[in-house]
Amino acid sequence: MKKTIVILFYTLTAFCWAQEDVISKIEFTGVKRCNVIFLNKLLIVKEASAVDTILIQKDIKKLKRQVAIANATFRLDKISGNNYKLVYEIEENFTLYHKLIFGLLMGNFLTMLGYMNIIYSEEILR
Repeated sequence: MKKTIVILFYTLTAFCWAQEDVISKIEFTGVKRCNVIFLNKLLIVKEASAVDTILIQKDIKKLKRQVAIANATFRLDKISGNNYKLVYEIEENFTLYHKLIFGLLMGNFLTMLGYMNIIYSEEILR
């Protein structure tokens, strides 16, 4: 009888003290040209979800596979109590695309040669 009472007491106290840590805010640092809304859609971890480092590592792998991102890391900052702020630190790639246009415009020959840097610009995402 004493063993069952002790086991019951320990299980009840374990359930009372088992509170999850919650991500209350997600931020990106180092983002200049990338679209933050697009990066948020890639993530598995959302705001108001439990802190799970395995899922955060999967998100880091997804971010590193993107063309525009050279490196990505994360940092968890404690706000208050069980609330944490998840900060993704991103280093962007600098990619140049070749641009070569030949054409004919009203009897005039048109040429354009150069480079352009388009990474997640709004025209591509539409």
